[in-house]
Amino acid sequence: KVDSLVMLPDTIFSFSFHLYYPYTAQPGENLLHEHFDHALDFDYGIELENAIVKSGKVKFEVLNQIAGNMICDFTINSALYNNTDMFFVSEILPAQDFISKTFDFSNYYVNFKGEQGNLYNTLNYSLDLWLHPDEPSGVLINPEDTFAINICFEDIILDYAKGYFGQNTYNFGPENTEFTLFDDLEIVNFSIEDANIFFRVENYYGIEGILKILELNAINNSNDITIPLEGDMIDSGMFINAAIQTGQGMYNIQPSIHTFDFSNTNFLDLFEIMPDEFSYTLEIYSNSLGDTTNHDNFFYLDAPIKTFINVEINEGISIEDLRIEKTDDWNSDNISFDNVNNGKLIMAFENGFPFSLNINIFLENNSGEILDTLIYEDLIASALIDENQLVKEPVKTIITIVLDDDMEQAIQEAEYARYVLLVNSAENEYVKVYSDYILKLKINGDFNLRIEQ
Repeated sequence: KVDSLVMLPDTIFSFSFHLYYPYTAQPGENLLHEHFDHALDFDYGIELENAIVKSGKVKFEVLNQIAGNMICDFTINSALYNNTDMFFVSEILPAQDFISKTFDFSNYYVNFKGEQGNLYNTLNYSLDLWLHPDEPSGVLINPEDTFAINICFEDIILDYAKGYFGQNTYNFGPENTEFTLFDDLEIVNFSIEDANIFFRVENYYGIEGILKILELNAINNSNDITIPLEGDMIDSGMFINAAIQTGQGMYNIQPSIHTFDFSNTNFLDLFEIMPDEFSYTLEIYSNSLGDTTNHDNFFYLDAPIKTFINVEINEGISIEDLRIEKTDDWNSDNISFDNVNNGKLIMAFENGFPFSLNINIFLENNSGEILDTLIYEDLIASALIDENQLVKEPVKTIITIVLDDDMEQAIQEAEYARYVLLVNSAENEYVKVYSDYILKLKINGDFNLRIEQ
């Protein structure tokens, strides 16, 4: 809805022409020539200087009650395509008929400062009306013969606009947006004991204003749970400074960045239901301080206001039955058991994380069919934690895999290994994870070999 910050009026230009006395026009005669500025009717005190149209059309409607065919030339002199070509329409208007046509207005640069460059909201036009040169003779035009033209914008979306956008209240929503953080996770319970919550706003609009969150809901569609945000920040005005344009184009914007403390809200409750969707309703009151930028308000369609939630966890997180599944390539090119009578693989895990891991490893072929199970429902114990829920000592877990004929064949023929992990916090405590925590794996073989003479 960014284009709603500056909406072009529907009507560009309306004009009617008639004579006060009968007159016989000759073929090819110019009956009207006008070159003029014309102001558009904007709402909310908008004073637009220039804009770039992303998409849209110009609708051209003409009523010709004159008894001869006419030619109408209409030019928007202040609308340029490729910086050179003015918007120009030349249409044959059948005698005593009405026509309605639309023309593409995409990618036009539009100057709204008038011919002399000292106005706002003003386009410069040229309009010419001719009796068609192919008329066989002169045409009598009576005072009751009306020629009327109406030109409108249709479905205009602006890619860029600059000027003063006035003071207005814009409402966004209610709208829904997907939240995919938990999409690939199967988890029974997830909770955070304590955290600092910050709402971060990056404003890429050249407009200051007051932002309000009127409503924010976390939604877990699978469990049919909805929790609304509650606290001091709901319906509370948050002042946002204007961004600054440091050069040409949307990639030369210095955004205005603001951070607001949401720690006194129930945002953690919203997060702990593991939502897959958020719904929100926002309100922005633009230019609350008036024209502080000296007509330097601007926006780009693809450089909007961005919002983020930053969560700084103080006391750690608690995870219950987090399921993680991943498939990797299994390289068995150089594996051979030709001289092995029997044996076993010894997998030594040294877990430095405050989580236990219930582990399964399945060996699969190209079709995803399970050839054999390397590890099934084995538990890798969590590291030992102290009274502060910090890891004080890694814990080793040994898993032994006996190699029978089926296992040896599966190890040699497998193309993929699929890992399925079930993760739980150590001792059901709230724990933190640090960058120096590590899980080590060492694999040894204990084989009885056949040595041929």
